[in-house]
Amino acid sequence: MLSSSDSQAIAKTRHWVETFIVPLNICPFARREVERASIRYQPLAFSSDNEFYDALLAELNLLQDDSELETTLLILPQLDDSFDAFLNTAGYAEQIIALEGFTGTYQIAHFHPEYIFADSDQSDAANYTNRAPHACLHLLREASLERAIRAHKQAEQIPADNIKKLRQLGLDRMQQQFRALCDAPQKHREENTD
Repeated sequence: MLSSSDSQAIAKTRHWVETFIVPLNICPFARREVERASIRYQPLAFSSDNEFYDALLAELNLLQDDSELETTLLILPQLDDSFDAFLNTAGYAEQIIALEGFTGTYQIAHFHPEYIFADSDQSDAANYTNRAPHACLHLLREASLERAIRAHKQAEQIPADNIKKLRQLGLDRMQQQFRALCDAPQKHREENTD
């Protein structure tokens, strides 16, 4: 049974995907998985590197065993307040993937409430392409991603198009929309969480 804080984290993350990522077409491949309900939203709390290692490995093995499940968003609310700690955890997750032999099978995309690209500053609206209500590690199947990229006419343009789109929408609009996403009361929806 999920705690109320876990249910809220799932609801906010799902709401972000369905009302921000999909409508703005930040990820052109997300709509299909939302419609198929093949995204797993999994909160993860950990108190040590070993606990994180075990939990991430369990999630990778779950993806490996369940072909109906396309992808997992690991939600890490305990890292919401520290972008640096989140980046360290994301780097550790990449090491785990390599150590466990999943390189070439899975990759990770990163999202955080305070995400800032390395060549950017806090006031760049483009940062919102990777901002989410909670810190998240998005576990992606590389084979599925490669198929989607081949089917998309200009996949290499997606990041540049997103940056251009969000900058055109402007920082004020992105801040308002993001605040609304984070502040919206959410219903408890627990499908695809276990």
